[in-house]
Amino acid sequence: MGIVLRPIAEVILENDDVAVEIPMYIDSGADVSMIPFRFGRALGFKQEEDDAIQEIKGVSGAGVPYILKEVTLRLNGKRLKVRTA
Repeated sequence: MGIVLRPIAEVILENDDVAVEIPMYIDSGADVSMIPFRFGRALGFKQEEDDAIQEIKGVSGAGVPYILKEVTLRLNGKRLKVRTA
């Protein structure tokens, strides 16, 4: 079989004065970065009154609810503002 390489990078996500280091898959074609619920909580995200709950579906058809937030992503010394679900 051999080794299967995956595009994973150690990144730091920042929101206000909170930072969480997390390994993430890199998908340069993604419209939004998805993080686990617990990491969103660790970053201090809370559902605000004006946050619209949306749903994304995978190939199985099962839906996952999410809300969009903006977070600073640090990777190799660069800082990017990214939309995060």
